[in-house]
Amino acid sequence: MEEVRTIVSLALAERSAKGIKIRQPLASLRIKNKELRIKNHEELLSLIRDEVNVKEVIFDDTIKLEVELDTNITKTLKEEGLKREVTRVVNDLRKEGGFTPTVYVSHVLSTTSIMLDPQILQEVRVKECIIVIEEKEIPLQYTKKEIEITKGKKDFIAIPPYKIQKISKLK
Repeated sequence: MEEVRTIVSLALAERSAKGIKIRQPLASLRIKNKELRIKNHEELLSLIRDEVNVKEVIFDDTIKLEVELDTNITKTLKEEGLKREVTRVVNDLRKEGGFTPTVYVSHVLSTTSIMLDPQILQEVRVKECIIVIEEKEIPLQYTKKEIEITKGKKDFIAIPPYKIQKISKLK
């Protein structure tokens, strides 16, 4: 287990040094020492993949450092990372808005079309996404957060307060 902690620590330090958030999945993590006891323990390798957020762990004696991340972020990996970031933002909004994990939110307002993804809506328990063009279209009583989907562009996601949603259900 000590080997796992060391590998994860080194990989996370490399992520941090390169400014890559842990929610951004990466293709692989290369580990230099093929003699490690973890090599044939799928459970421990799975733990490393989860903790470092990589798709694959490769043992490779030709690398210079003890661990090396493949930091080439493909379009598919980028989209997966964005979905995770959006999910985190909506879950934060749900918490701030007083929603319990089992309650569906009637709708979200968003300036980004990524929220139209049915998989994201289901995962964060939101029934519908309404696209708005600008932040000023979001009512003041809504809980909102800023998110950067496209570099340099501010997008917003907002949910109605729990009280308003309860009232609208009665109508």
